[in-house]
Amino acid sequence: MRRTTREGLFLLLPSFILLFCITVFPLILAISISLREYDMSRHSEKPFVGVKNFQSVLAMERFRNSVKVSVTYAALAVTITLVLGMAMAVVFSSRRVFPWIAWSRFLLLLPMSIAPVAVGLMWQWFFSTQYGIVNYILGVFHLIQPEWSAKAIPALFSIVIADVWAWTPFVFLVLLAAIESIPKDFYEAADLDGASSGQKFFHLTLPLIFPPILIVVFFRVILTFRGFDKFYIMTEGGPGIATESISFYISRLFFKFMKLGQAVSASFLLLAMILVFCELLFFYARRRNIW
Repeated sequence: MRRTTREGLFLLLPSFILLFCITVFPLILAISISLREYDMSRHSEKPFVGVKNFQSVLAMERFRNSVKVSVTYAALAVTITLVLGMAMAVVFSSRRVFPWIAWSRFLLLLPMSIAPVAVGLMWQWFFSTQYGIVNYILGVFHLIQPEWSAKAIPALFSIVIADVWAWTPFVFLVLLAAIESIPKDFYEAADLDGASSGQKFFHLTLPLIFPPILIVVFFRVILTFRGFDKFYIMTEGGPGIATESISFYISRLFFKFMKLGQAVSASFLLLAMILVFCELLFFYARRRNIW
């Protein structure tokens, strides 16, 4: 038995070494960099400064602004995609309304199959004030045509719209699968009791699909907090720093200001925010006995 265990560990050793090289070692190196004054613009020593980089990042107005932008973006994008995806899932779950849904689902995956950079370029063209289709349609109906890239709120909202278009199909498919997994006997019993459509949704469908909803929120919040590509392609953080997300600001700290130590410190702060959110979500799920 011991010989078998030793042989098994020996066979797993290459995997452990590879895992260490691609995960543990970079993490240790990143922690070391975050605790040093690592300025790429000066070829000098990298003295140990402790938590000074973290203090400097937290004191920066631009970092606090990027946190506010990311939180606002995540709240809007996650809420809208969740509402739209759930509404679509409820409507499309009725095969009497959409009998062709079984073979047409793959069409709804097309936005997810497009590269994020291509999505950003496409919606940048859509929201162009000179030749964009969005302002053209608004003009046809004699509505206000915003300068999407020149003002803070329209610029951020344009990124939210692009993200909602790209990720609503994901939410829709997950929740549609959850709804279709509910036994039909439950709805038949509710019909016998005289329950309305609204009562069946709020007292039957919604509680039963709540665990998949939490999973969707979990993944979507992480992805939106890491958002970089659409911010870079569509607005480049502008106007000014109005749409500068945390990830975009971290990239500027390194590539523009050459402050590698502060950039890594800001990355750890972003990681800490995501971990806190995940722990709060898991705590809520455990309290509700969902997971």
